[in-house]
Amino acid sequence: MIVKISVVRADESIVEKAVEELENIYTFLDFEIIEEKLPIERAYDSFRDQYVASKIVRMSADGSFKVVVTSVDLYENPLNFVFGLAIPVLRTAVVSYFRLVGENLIVRLEKEITHELGHLFGLDHCNNHCVMRFSNSVYEVDLKPVKFCEKCYSSLLRFLENFS
Repeated sequence: MIVKISVVRADESIVEKAVEELENIYTFLDFEIIEEKLPIERAYDSFRDQYVASKIVRMSADGSFKVVVTSVDLYENPLNFVFGLAIPVLRTAVVSYFRLVGENLIVRLEKEITHELGHLFGLDHCNNHCVMRFSNSVYEVDLKPVKFCEKCYSSLLRFLENFS
């Protein structure tokens, strides 16, 4: 299955490093990095100085499985910020590394891309030691693994089998 990784207002070299690691872990997925010219200024909320995540997802959706990766600060009401957001019916998600900066940026980005892909592939948040665990801070992102727990991984494989 092909998953498009759309680079929008982001450093492509950072995205490439994260995707390279994901390709080593999830060999059953084919990642394709694309540059997309999205008018994301339409998603900008000047009052909050942030971008509405769902608006970016909707403007990028094209029917393919896709994760938009950006460096802009995202939010979605009622939350103050989000690392990412997936809309499974649109097969599209967005992930921002705005709040993931630091020496662990690449692995944090891997985790958040994987997390949002999990939602696109039918997974909910999980309470196990799992990449699908909800993260409300960078500290919580650092605590979770880059991989799915056994339960979520089984559900993921069932989704992919039924999809193809």
